[in-house]
Amino acid sequence: MGAAVVVEERFEVELTETNASVEGGESLEATALVNNTGDVAGTQNVTFSLYGVETDSAELTLASGESTSVEFSVPTTVADNGTRYAVVGSRTDQNATRVDILGPARIVVGLSDETVIPENGTNMTIAAGAVNRGDETATQELTLSDENGTLATRTVTLEPDAVRRLNFTYSTDAAGVGENVTLTSTNTSSNTTFITETMSYADPNGVIDSRGLDIAVLDWKDGEISKDVLEQVIEYWASGEEVY
Repeated sequence: MGAAVVVEERFEVELTETNASVEGGESLEATALVNNTGDVAGTQNVTFSLYGVETDSAELTLASGESTSVEFSVPTTVADNGTRYAVVGSRTDQNATRVDILGPARIVVGLSDETVIPENGTNMTIAAGAVNRGDETATQELTLSDENGTLATRTVTLEPDAVRRLNFTYSTDAAGVGENVTLTSTNTSSNTTFITETMSYADPNGVIDSRGLDIAVLDWKDGEISKDVLEQVIEYWASGEEVY
């Protein structure tokens, strides 16, 4: 007596279309082609799973050789962001594809943590950096401020993972001694402290002579002043202009 022949339906499934990159909070849309390649008609539950969790399903009845398309719609959240695998499956087959759920733009900023010593009445420059840690291109205004208000602003546009180095320049008349300065984006903030002081290398007439220049050079060598301050002293010495 020969072996029994098993005759059954076989639902083969294929994901034919998805919005493979979807922003977190929007719905992931997918279309699956289901084909009964078995010898008889049958009914099966076709499921759609995302991150290993069944999120949608459809019960289909197909004759032998019949095929149909079924659409799935699954909501996502910002917390879902990252690479995920969408899987459509029947009792007899399954098919998977990768989808990217995008998180929001997130520009992270940072200021130099070095204390700088500009001179009152001169332009102050602070080095800063910004990086987009999100999955979308973003344009944000970065604001440099102290307790008295805004000192300077810059608008940057960054693609995902892009890094931008930038400088903020403003007059130190706008800030006080030992001022705590903060740089903010929409998402983060960073702060540093600088010290302003009056130019101390001029003679009683407000002119930097050779003696004042020599003292400035020694202070620079000892790390008492920055290179920028020394260069300012040299400029005043070379021009003969009054410092105050």
